[in-house]
Amino acid sequence: MPRTLVRWREMESIPSTFELGESSNSPTPLPHTGEVMELTVPTLVARVRTHEERLDDLLDDIRAQGDAAMRLRQGLGSRVQTLDDRTRDIQDATNYLELRADMDWQFTVTVRDMVEALEERTLAAEFVLLWQDLP
Repeated sequence: MPRTLVRWREMESIPSTFELGESSNSPTPLPHTGEVMELTVPTLVARVRTHEERLDDLLDDIRAQGDAAMRLRQGLGSRVQTLDDRTRDIQDATNYLELRADMDWQFTVTVRDMVEALEERTLAAEFVLLWQDLP
């Protein structure tokens, strides 16, 4: 067997004393912040929790505002419906009054015509009576 394979099999049987990611060296600081990883991770977890709580609060606020907007929209919808009904009633009343005024005008014209016709007949009848009284 090749020597490297033998060495590898020997190492495979030796248990490791460290977990994955652990080493015997002291903790290495992060390159950008200089903080130790063991201190940074709990800080990041706390920040994530804080941000999640804040996002939950914002989401609750948005839902509450959405519910209020929906109630306002429903209230406005019923008011618009009421205004539409009132507008329709006013239009119906206007149409009725216009029809009534037209009928009254036609009736007035008809009565005037009848009065004029009666006056003409009365004059004609008087003329006939006067004509008959002549010798």
